[in-house]
Amino acid sequence: MEENCNMSEDGIRRAVSSLAVLETSCSIRRSLIAGEESPSRLYGKVSISPSSDLLPERAPNRSKTGAVLDSGVPCIKLYVGLVFLSLVGLVVVSVPVLNDRSGMSLSCPFASTSEGHDREIGSSAPADESKFSLEVKTTGDVKKQSADDEEWEEFTEDNCWSRSRHLLYRPEDRRLPSSPALERSLLEYEALHARCASGKTWESMADLQPENSRDDCKYVIYIEGWEGLGNRLLSLVSAFAFSLSTDRVLLIDTRGHLASLLCEPFNSSSWKLPGSFPYGEVQEFPGLGDVENYQNEVGINLNLRHQQSQRDQAFFCPETQEHLKDVKWLAWNSNQYYVPRLFMVRAFWMKLNPLFPNASHLFSQLVRFLCLPANPIWAKTERTYQSYLLSSRKLVGLQVRAQMLQEFSPEVYDKVRSCLLGGGIVPNVSQHNSAPRHFSLRGKKSMGSEGGTSIFVASLQREYYEALRDLYTDRGTEDGSLVSVHMVAYEGAERFTYDQAVKAYIDIWLLSFSDTLVTSGWSTFGYVAQGLAGVQPYMMNLREDAAPPFCYFGHSIDPCNHYPFLFKCGTTRNLSKEHETWVNEHLRPCQDESQGLQIV
Repeated sequence: MEENCNMSEDGIRRAVSSLAVLETSCSIRRSLIAGEESPSRLYGKVSISPSSDLLPERAPNRSKTGAVLDSGVPCIKLYVGLVFLSLVGLVVVSVPVLNDRSGMSLSCPFASTSEGHDREIGSSAPADESKFSLEVKTTGDVKKQSADDEEWEEFTEDNCWSRSRHLLYRPEDRRLPSSPALERSLLEYEALHARCASGKTWESMADLQPENSRDDCKYVIYIEGWEGLGNRLLSLVSAFAFSLSTDRVLLIDTRGHLASLLCEPFNSSSWKLPGSFPYGEVQEFPGLGDVENYQNEVGINLNLRHQQSQRDQAFFCPETQEHLKDVKWLAWNSNQYYVPRLFMVRAFWMKLNPLFPNASHLFSQLVRFLCLPANPIWAKTERTYQSYLLSSRKLVGLQVRAQMLQEFSPEVYDKVRSCLLGGGIVPNVSQHNSAPRHFSLRGKKSMGSEGGTSIFVASLQREYYEALRDLYTDRGTEDGSLVSVHMVAYEGAERFTYDQAVKAYIDIWLLSFSDTLVTSGWSTFGYVAQGLAGVQPYMMNLREDAAPPFCYFGHSIDPCNHYPFLFKCGTTRNLSKEHETWVNEHLRPCQDESQGLQIV
């Protein structure tokens, strides 16, 4: 009996793994039928353990493919799994590898056919890329899709694999579940977005005129800038926070990269402006301070970049916000993160504060909702992680960006090395040419040996990766453990192309999967990574004029608002006592920019 069990153990185990995935999907969908909120919106409330077979936890006992070799599972349990599968009417089973790189397509026989458009956990990969598909159907479930069903497919979970999978890569304490108030607010916002964005064309200025719209909808147009990807993502989240606070519908510029990089965030409407949108006319909207009567204006251009005039800075004054309530279209031109500054405006604070009991989690929760990578980018991210980083016992993410330096700098590398080794983040290098702990010729760890550390490097210059790699291959570690160093992209310089943006976003997401994150101060790239990770990073001061300390622990997950422009309407004089107390407790100067503002 034991011999027969071992002979078929691999195939049976895969079937049981499929059953576990199916059971998770069905339990979630049954909760949807019962009227509960969509789990894809409950950032972390879906109880799927990272150690589940869907995504194996880093463990010492793995096969070459990464599958968990759990010899403690009784044979009888495996056979029971097969019997159960046969009872539910399994029609097609394509056996998965546990750490498969593609998505998964599941149909649930236990859910009512009335569930209609409810979302599924899991994802659907293209046929030429997927190694795994599981379809479970009963006779009654096979029916033709109506035109409405086909239209709905545009907004289903299958079109954003990362929505249901990215939390599986994070431990429980980093999932940062949102408050019930935020859940309700996002659902209400999605309904507003569907009402005001669905079926609209906006092909000429005439379509933008308030008298031609016949509704009370108001909009924010996110105009994508030319700066680095980090700046663009930070300003997009800021625009959404403003839109959420003012009940405006956020629409994004489709001439740039973000429309292709990111998933559609809303259930039943698109945030993408049509290609025929009159961008030229929108750019001719007057700016703040150029308007005498806001009620007569179709739209206003907001300059919220790092360089602003006194009139531009009036955006943060309460009286300006009162005037803007009468304007239908606002064009958001920015390369900055302004959420901390928004909290100083009473109207925004009153709207946002109840939604975020822990205000320092705001960016993490909004960026995970708004900025999920599109399927091709997510597929590459998963393949890279599972191929190179999954097997490590500890994963350290290292982002090296020295402002104003376009080439490798030995001085910068010394600071990086000092932070990593001096701070105990990675194992110390041996003073002697020591051998690693014994490994067999097949590469399997000997009993009792500990797993190694992986360092994932994100930098424009590959020399930082090469120097760290050579450091550990030339010397080894004091404790005999292994350290591997990995890098995906090394562009040399920013070129602002779409291909470079894709590589940069993959780097950001891989950094966010780290157990320990080390970033460069003043880098918006690093800010996005720490927000997605939900961690306070170690930060390196790599500027040429930097003074010690060169390495310190960040006091917040929230990014830094480098240019808060407090000169105009930037005091607490006119705030209520409660609001002033909140500001004094939660807003601090940034560690990497003393004139900046950060939520703590």
